[in-house]
Amino acid sequence: MTTERTIIAILVAFIIGVMFTATPVGGAVVDPVKGVLRISSAGSPAPVELVNFQGLITDPGTGEPIADNIYSVRFSVWDAAAAGTEKWNETQNVTTSDGLFSVLLGSVTPITATVFEGSPRYLEVKVGADPAMTPRQQFATVAYAFHAVNAWSLGGNSGTTAGTDIVGTTDNQALELQVNSNRALRLEPNATSPNVLGGYSGNSVTSGAFGAAIGGGGSVGVGNANSVTDDYSTVGGGVGNQAGDNAGITEELYATVAGGNHNAASGHSSSVGGGGINIASASGSTVGGGNSNNATADRATVGGGISNTASGADSTVGGGDLNTASASWSTVGGGFENTASGLGVATVGGGAENTASGLGATIGGGRNNTANKVDTTVGGGYGNTASGIEATVGGGDDNTASGDLSAIGGGYSNAASATLATIGGGGRSDPGNAATANTVTDDYGTVGGGGNNQAGDATGATTTATYATVGGGEANRASGSQSTVGGGLINWASGSQSTVGGGANNTADGNYSTISGGEVNGTSGLYSFVGGGSANDSIGDFSTVGGGYTNQATGDYATIAGGGRSDGGIPSSANRVTDNYGTVGGGGDNQAGDGTASTINAPYATVGGGRNNDATLSYATIGGGRSNDVDGEYGTIGGGGESVPGSAATANRVTDNYGTVGGGGNNQAGDGGVATDRRYATVGGGQSNTASGQQSTVPGGFDNTASGAFSFAAGRSASATHAGSFVWADDTAATIASTAVDQFTVRASGGTRIFSNSTSTVGVNLPAGGNAWAVISDRNVKANFAEVDGRDVLDQLASIPIDTWNLTSQDESIRHIGPVAQDFYAAFEVGEDNTHITTSDADGVALASIQALYDLVQEQEAQIAALKGEGVAPAEAAGADPAATGSDGPDGLFYGLLLALVLALPASAVAIVLGRKALLQARS
Repeated sequence: MTTERTIIAILVAFIIGVMFTATPVGGAVVDPVKGVLRISSAGSPAPVELVNFQGLITDPGTGEPIADNIYSVRFSVWDAAAAGTEKWNETQNVTTSDGLFSVLLGSVTPITATVFEGSPRYLEVKVGADPAMTPRQQFATVAYAFHAVNAWSLGGNSGTTAGTDIVGTTDNQALELQVNSNRALRLEPNATSPNVLGGYSGNSVTSGAFGAAIGGGGSVGVGNANSVTDDYSTVGGGVGNQAGDNAGITEELYATVAGGNHNAASGHSSSVGGGGINIASASGSTVGGGNSNNATADRATVGGGISNTASGADSTVGGGDLNTASASWSTVGGGFENTASGLGVATVGGGAENTASGLGATIGGGRNNTANKVDTTVGGGYGNTASGIEATVGGGDDNTASGDLSAIGGGYSNAASATLATIGGGGRSDPGNAATANTVTDDYGTVGGGGNNQAGDATGATTTATYATVGGGEANRASGSQSTVGGGLINWASGSQSTVGGGANNTADGNYSTISGGEVNGTSGLYSFVGGGSANDSIGDFSTVGGGYTNQATGDYATIAGGGRSDGGIPSSANRVTDNYGTVGGGGDNQAGDGTASTINAPYATVGGGRNNDATLSYATIGGGRSNDVDGEYGTIGGGGESVPGSAATANRVTDNYGTVGGGGNNQAGDGGVATDRRYATVGGGQSNTASGQQSTVPGGFDNTASGAFSFAAGRSASATHAGSFVWADDTAATIASTAVDQFTVRASGGTRIFSNSTSTVGVNLPAGGNAWAVISDRNVKANFAEVDGRDVLDQLASIPIDTWNLTSQDESIRHIGPVAQDFYAAFEVGEDNTHITTSDADGVALASIQALYDLVQEQEAQIAALKGEGVAPAEAAGADPAATGSDGPDGLFYGLLLALVLALPASAVAIVLGRKALLQARS
């Protein structure tokens, strides 16, 4: 159980009123001097927020002081004698001496002023784990605290009455607040608006001025006091500042100097924010700060910096050093020694030594830049000049935009001297030579960048080569109206609306001509084009060279796709199109056109490619190959060339109009003479073939000749020398030739086969060395067999007229014998139609008739034999005259019939009949 202890409190100095209320010691008292409020502090240290407390701890059982030791004691302040709310507490370790101890309350936990506001307070003490001692002891008031009841609390007051509870004077006298016997604040009465003077006692408001305020500042020394000379003007602080013009009257209202030193805001509503030796002398003028700045025009503003001047109405200098905004609405953002002058609205953003003197001129920054015409702009850089109306230089060094509405993005020493001229950047290609910068000399011209480029013709007039453009590169010239050079080196587009895309040393002289790239290419014809390559020329109007080397398109609408010199050291070995609409696809040393001075002699000639090919007449075409030559109009050589390499004489030739050689070598279409007498000759290919007849044809092979008109020769050594002749030769080296007009001649030493169906099972065959057709009659290719009545066939055959006649296609002296197809078809109804008799059907009828005759002969022989047995001669038995038969008996009759049949049969049946004759003789 905890031993109860008793603390006998000895209140040596219970001076809580000294800590938290105004007392005569260090408190506020009314000075005997009338109208001056002083705060006395000499000899009165700041109050300490501590409470001195002493006590005696005794043993409750004996009443004697407890043993000396260190004890934990908790002190707390309450708002009631019992229960209530705790306002403060702290715990201290106290050391006793014969039970006595002394502590300063608040040394562990500070006692704030709010602890003792309002109602009475009570102290509770608790030693260690013992219960709190009772009763709590009430805090008492010290004697001098009674005077503080009527004083203003340093921590503020509550329960005051407006207009009744005041600090100040009640008569027409100034009120001063002193510190250490020096004036710190003066309040000067005025019926409209009192003046307030803070700070140095030498600070002043001109007599008669009202609504003035000096926040503080000022100091001893000539010119170091702050002053307000005009109504409603203000000096916030600082030293030697003046608000108002000090002209003797107080009408420059609302001037303000926030602080700083020796600043003057002398214009109506003028303002100086701070800094030193700044002047805002015009109505609404402002100096934000800095040093030695001047805002001398109405509404002029200097933000800060040093020695800046805003002397134009509504002008602004943001800061920097030695900047001047002298034109109305002009602006200098900052930098050094910049000037925005002229007629107004000029702007310099920053940089150094820049001058914007044109109306609406702008310089963003940089150094030593000039914008001196209406609405000109220099973004930055060094030494740039925008001297044309609405001209612009973005940056760079030593650039000049002197043309109206001209623009230079940047670079070095560029010049845009024409209206609406543009240079994106770039500059001198030789840093030491100003002449090697970019220039635009004509209106609407453009140079994107690079060095030593020129857009315009530089003649002095700016309207002769308008809209010229150079994208970049070096030493390029776009000197034609609306001409363009994309880039590259030393390219020149001098024709109107001409274009050079890039490359080097290209020249587009023709109006609307184009060179995409490459080197040393030229276009001098209207709308001419060179795609690339080297040393190519498009001379004719609308001519085109796609690329390659040293190609030349001279004719109008001429085209060379590519290729070039076949011999690199010989310029003449390149491709050439000399006549209008001619074309060379590629290769080397090819020519389309006749090469004369006139470009209309051989138009539309074409060489697809290859080498050393010449299409020299109108519409002539050579697909490719080598050393081929078309000298006939509309002639064509597909390809091929020299059959003996290196020998141009062994290439293909078309010598007559409309002739064609498909390919091969040493072939010729035409006779090599007049180009119009052997037209339309054709050689498909092969070697050493000649189609020299009009519309003659050699499809290929070797050493064939079709010299007759409309003739055809194929194979080897075939010669169709007659008109309309057809000679087909095999590989035999000997020549086979036609012998008549419109003759079909075939030499096939391996035989000839002709099939009439897709499976090659039906047809005829002329065997090698044979002289007759062998008809395919295999049982396997036949079907639907039906037996034939030979007697009926014989009877029908006997009824068919057999005549002699001539063909209408032959001379009437050439006679033939036989039936006509209509009678043959009506009698037997065989064959494909009634206008033809097939050899197989004629053979079949003949064979059936022979069989029927054989049967009749057999019957007659049987009758004859029977009659011989009776001793009667056959002729007599028949009642005939033996002499009339022309025979000696039955054999004579048989052979007479057989002879007639043989004469009627085709040659294919003769062998059968003769064979049957031999059989009959053997039987007899």
